[in-house]
Amino acid sequence: DYLMNFASFREKISWVMLVALAVSGAMLVMIFQPVLAAQTSGQTVDFFDRGDMAGILFQATVWLILISVVGSILLSILGPHDADAPKDERDILIERRSTHIAHIILNLGVIGCLALYFIGLNHHIMAYGLVVTLWASAFATYFTRTIFYRMN
Repeated sequence: DYLMNFASFREKISWVMLVALAVSGAMLVMIFQPVLAAQTSGQTVDFFDRGDMAGILFQATVWLILISVVGSILLSILGPHDADAPKDERDILIERRSTHIAHIILNLGVIGCLALYFIGLNHHIMAYGLVVTLWASAFATYFTRTIFYRMN
């Protein structure tokens, strides 16, 4: 009830994006769990030899897009005056803070993935790590944005 009546449009969008990223994140776990299990047992799983992995990655991307677009459209229909409202100072500060945190996560993840490559781990693990880093950065953006909206 709070979300529909009192939350700002941008906070509602953050919630939609969190749901979309949670769904796509669950699908990414479906990809990476067999890869990590194979890696720890000494087997090699090649991303490009596993069509099901590419298919799940594609599905995760499609679900992310569908949920975010449909959710944004529904919120815009339910509150057209809110959707057209310009960002206020609070929105700008929250966006800036959450983006800053997400950039830190992105940078640390990329550096960590490069370190994995340089210590000799399978380059496929590095590629999976980069995908997870991109997802974690996006999730951190909307998670922190939601927290900042709830704090104010």
